Amino acid sequence: MAYCGARGIALSTFLGWAEDDQQAALQWQAWESRRCSNCHTHPEDWNPDDGGSRSFQHWHPQVCIGCQRKQQAQDALAADKDNTKGLGLVAADGPAHRCPVCNPE
Repeated sequence: MAYCGARGIALSTFLGWAEDDQQAALQWQAWESRRCSNCHTHPEDWNPDDGGSRSFQHWHPQVCIGCQRKQQAQDALAADKDNTKGLGLVAADGPAHRCPVCNPE
């Protein structure tokens, strides 16, 4: 279901695929699941025998608005001396002023 669910493919549809197609999809999913969740590179992208080289040799900075807003929320939590250790953040739908968690009645 990790392959089907994320793509909105009904399991019955997936099971109707040719077996070679099912296997290819599951192999691809297994390969993709090994990517780093932070930098999105794959272990096979790097050559440990060559100091960890890859086809690219540098990174370009890129601002992600979602990451920026998450960092702002994390900074606000860190400034709160009474916050709970281990407290994390989760993305929520809609604006904060309409959120029942942020604005309970």
